[in-house]
Amino acid sequence: MKKFFILLIFFSSCKEENKELFDAISKIENTLTKEELIRFSNKDESKAISEIHFGYGLKFRNEVLKDSKDSTLVKYFNYKGIYHLDDMSSIVFKSLHRKLNSKNIDLENQIRDKIKYWEPIQNCEKDNLKRQIKNGRFIKGDTIQIRMFVDTLNKNAYQVDCPKILGWKPNNNLDLLLEGIIEKKYTYSNIENDKFLKVKIISKNKNNIKVYNKPLQIGDTLELKLLYSIIENIK
Repeated sequence: MKKFFILLIFFSSCKEENKELFDAISKIENTLTKEELIRFSNKDESKAISEIHFGYGLKFRNEVLKDSKDSTLVKYFNYKGIYHLDDMSSIVFKSLHRKLNSKNIDLENQIRDKIKYWEPIQNCEKDNLKRQIKNGRFIKGDTIQIRMFVDTLNKNAYQVDCPKILGWKPNNNLDLLLEGIIEKKYTYSNIENDKFLKVKIISKNKNNIKVYNKPLQIGDTLELKLLYSIIENIK
C-alpha cells in the first residue's frame, strides 16, 4: 500500500510538471472512442505508434502542433529540447499508450532518446557551415582539388552531406579527385547556404567514374555547392 501511494504521488508530481503533455493526452482520450482507445492500447507499443503516426497522428500534427493558434504544447516541447513535430507526436502517443497500459511513461528517457538521435545530424550541420565558410575564401581563377565519395558498385561519385554519419574517410585510392579552375562564384537566391562555384575540370584521377550519374570529361564544368563540397589545396 505504501508503494502504491509513493507511485501515486510521483505520477501526480510528473503530471503537474508536464501539464501540457498530459492535457494533450486527455484531449486525445476524449476525442477517440472507447473502442479506438482499447484497440490502440492492446497493440504492441511500436506497432501502435507506427500505425497511429499515419492515421490520427497526422491529424494531430496538422491541427494541434502545426496549424494550431495555441502553441502551448509546441513551446513545452521546445523548452524540453524537442523541435521536430514527428518527435513531439511520437512522445505524446507513446505516453498515451503507456498510460493506458498502466506503465511508467518514462518521459525523461523518451526525450533523451530523441535529442540523442538528432545530435550527429546537428553536428553535421555545424560542420557543413564551417566548410562553407572555408570554401568561401576561394575566388574566380583559383585552381582547386575536389574530393568526392565513390559508390564503387555503381561507379558513381557525389558529394556527401554528412561524411561522419556515412563513415567516409578521405582515401586517395578510393575517392574521385578532380582538379579544376573556378570560373564563377554565385548564388541562386538570398538564402545564406545557397552558394555555388562553377569549376572547369582540368584533370581527374579516375576515368571510369560518373559524377552524379553523368559522364564527366576534361574540359567539362561542374557545379559545386559550398556547403557540402570537399575542396582541398589551392595552387
